Amino acid sequence: MRALVVAGTHGGVGCTWFTLGLLAALRRRGLSVQPLRLGPELLDAAPYVAACGREPINLDAWMTPGDLTRTLFQRRAAGADVAVVEAAGGVFDGWDGGRADGAGSAAGMAKLLGGLPVLLLLDGRSAARSAAALIHGFTSFDPSLTFAGMLLNMVENEAHAQWMWDALSAADVRLPLIGALPFLPHLSLSAILSSPFSPTHSSASSLLSSPAVQDSLSSGSSPPVSPGPSPHLFAALADAVSHHVHIPRLLSACALLPLPSPTFPLSSPGGAGGRRKAVRMGVARDAAFCLVYQENLLLLQEAGAELVFFSPLVDPLPPRLHAVYLPGGRLAPFAPRLSSNRSLRFALRAFAAAGGLVLAESAGTVFLAHSLQGTDGAEYPMCALLPFTARELHAPPPPAYCLVRPSLGSPLFDPSLAPIRGCLVASAEFTPLRNHSAPIAPPPLHRPDLNGFPAELASATSVRRPQPPLFSPHDGSAGAEGSGAVRREGVVAGGAVASQLHLCFASNPCAAPAVIQHVL
Repeated sequence: MRALVVAGTHGGVGCTWFTLGLLAALRRRGLSVQPLRLGPELLDAAPYVAACGREPINLDAWMTPGDLTRTLFQRRAAGADVAVVEAAGGVFDGWDGGRADGAGSAAGMAKLLGGLPVLLLLDGRSAARSAAALIHGFTSFDPSLTFAGMLLNMVENEAHAQWMWDALSAADVRLPLIGALPFLPHLSLSAILSSPFSPTHSSASSLLSSPAVQDSLSSGSSPPVSPGPSPHLFAALADAVSHHVHIPRLLSACALLPLPSPTFPLSSPGGAGGRRKAVRMGVARDAAFCLVYQENLLLLQEAGAELVFFSPLVDPLPPRLHAVYLPGGRLAPFAPRLSSNRSLRFALRAFAAAGGLVLAESAGTVFLAHSLQGTDGAEYPMCALLPFTARELHAPPPPAYCLVRPSLGSPLFDPSLAPIRGCLVASAEFTPLRNHSAPIAPPPLHRPDLNGFPAELASATSVRRPQPPLFSPHDGSAGAEGSGAVRREGVVAGGAVASQLHLCFASNPCAAPAVIQHVL
């Protein structure tokens, strides 16, 4: 298996755009490709699935330290010919910029995964000989880091690319040039992500519950679980990358790794024990609910869950469920359609009111609210399980790392459970309903001032009656676990546990089994 890291000199140089094009170009060559995304940020999997047929997985050295990250990489890369790790920022930019080891950076991840080479992307707009000084600085900054080569992105034309290469050659820059891509506005990332959606099915439940789909989820490949960008855009993007990038040279520069053979599981053998697939868990998955840590789904399966996918946009609540998982996404553009699915809204509210487990993350919490403000400014009824209205933020803050510790009173996790890592995705504002009969107001649901550092968060009191905090939290701004200020986040109503937290089950081998054990 071949592998490399794609990273830029800084954020905004086109890493995601180029990665999607590279995935499509490699797939066209008959290669199976596994995309991996560096950092905690959750992205819509649809463009990646459209490009290469596999969903991306997040790699984050803080949420899954050391061997856990390597095991995640091995598990997802198994069966792929090429693994492409996409960085969200610059090569040496991580969650703790002051550490000499570059914790959380693309450079740190490349070394953690066994010395993967880094393909350095450079913004070629209005650049010439100064690029040589920039590249020299990057290649000499950390001698232990290997570079696969450099790629000039957004050059004006072939003449400009040749001009830059001549300047780099004259400055004795010895980093191989892998390619030079022109600026293609009709194939920009915004054009791809805003392209017309073409649903391949009208009901998620029938397709996604099939054995073939369940097998594909376990193996890492992906069915068309949600509408994706128009195929012709990816064909054109693959054409552009194939024409302007020396693919054979890039493949030869990749690290050649032994075939992955993970030796230890990420989930505890406890929990559901031998009762394989004893729990039917409905998982919301469509264009609205599109943000989830993919490894969570695999770990829930391993812990004994039978995942039954459904689309809240069109489907009723699947029958005979023991639990429901509502992950993150973007609901405001789909507010009218979600509101019109009255049977699902009423069934989900009744399910939770009867004590059925509903685990809701960010957008899932919005769906459980009384109403949601759509992109047209109108208020649309949601499940009305939680006594507040919701408004999604146009420009939400970046995810904030968090360390969650259960405490006495948690309805989901035992207080003895070790901390679970994850991130806070404050994608919405919540306003309590006036004259609501609940004896206490719901806790605040918004991002605290964490400055992007690790933090422990408290989950919530019940909206029906006071309870002890579910988690004991700390603000991690001091950089050490177990220090900082208490923060309460989330609400509990009936069987629903809702917050703006995205828990990373891979950070604690007992987390997924604990969820399954809760409903056994």
